[in-house]
Amino acid sequence: MAIEDLTINWLSRYAGIDDCFVQEGVGYNDHNGVPRTGSTADVLNAFYLAHKTGNDNAIIILGTTYSQIYIINKNQHINPKDVNYVNAIEDYCYIDCLEITCPNICEEYDLYSQKCENDMCNLYELLEANSEVCGYDPCVGVVCENICVGLDLWSRKCEGGFCVLDQLIESNSASCGYDPCEGVVCDNVCAGLDLWSQKCVEGDCVPDKLLESNSVTCGYDPCEGVVCENVCAGLDLWSQKCVEGDCVPNKLLESNSVTCGYDPLCEGIVCSNVCYGADLYSSTCVGGMCFIDQLLESNSEVCGYNPCEGVVCDDVCVYERWSQSCDTDTGDCVLDQLIEHNLINCNIPDQAPPNDSTISPYLILGGFGLMGLAILMAPKIKNK
Repeated sequence: MAIEDLTINWLSRYAGIDDCFVQEGVGYNDHNGVPRTGSTADVLNAFYLAHKTGNDNAIIILGTTYSQIYIINKNQHINPKDVNYVNAIEDYCYIDCLEITCPNICEEYDLYSQKCENDMCNLYELLEANSEVCGYDPCVGVVCENICVGLDLWSRKCEGGFCVLDQLIESNSASCGYDPCEGVVCDNVCAGLDLWSQKCVEGDCVPDKLLESNSVTCGYDPCEGVVCENVCAGLDLWSQKCVEGDCVPNKLLESNSVTCGYDPLCEGIVCSNVCYGADLYSSTCVGGMCFIDQLLESNSEVCGYNPCEGVVCDDVCVYERWSQSCDTDTGDCVLDQLIEHNLINCNIPDQAPPNDSTISPYLILGGFGLMGLAILMAPKIKNK
């Protein structure tokens, strides 16, 4: 048997009465186009005969031809056994949506289920709004920026409307707070003979500041090319050595060295200072004899020089009458002793006090009980 359930179901609705198989009363045309009335099976037989007689496009019932029944029967031809099978069915009524499966359907970006009614699929229930099945892209307009995971920098991409990690861009990224110089200690370094400090830049130590040119730390030898000759310390001859570029005493080569001016003929001879006129000279021994060496003091008192020789110091009036004497240290006349308080009898011409003198306050009282105050600077008085 080749007849399909869909064909039987179709016959019950369009070749029956009230959607059920009947034994009579169905109007149709036979394969020759002659109107007839019969059972549901008679209608199927008319389709069969139309095909057998080459009239596949002859309308049998309700505008339907054999060619259409062939398609409804899933491209299988009707045969006499099919007609007998339908004729043997006594009680069959139309089954709505038989073998009809309704797929989910999209309305714009929304996904709906469908339900079959009257052999037709209709929208039934919203399954998902903004469904990717319907072409909705939840990532439209979503911008996913790079993100830090610990100290690592990652790119992100959009999936399902959410930003998720994509690819590692950089491990230990400065953008994520990584400090490549953390824990890095930069020691001083030599650039040739110069000593430099260093600083850390992006994890590397680089020169920072010049600490010392020609540094011993960098192999500089300040004594290179320096020749230290022997030197005298008094009468002793010393060798020298170079220390940090300077010549310093090293070893005693000879005590009482002739090179340093030692004269063996002068051993035990002490030469005293001598006076030449009023000037005082030192003397030194040469060849066992003392000779004048250096001037120690001109006009020396040791040599009998008297600065007051020939100096006459007269009395002076400084509101009072004073005697003067010669200062042997300077040769100047200085006030010595107060001779008289009576200013009237001070008939020696007034003289100004010496430049290094100061005048003490002196109170003068005069006439009829009136009192006046003169503040004067008293001159220095030489102690006797």
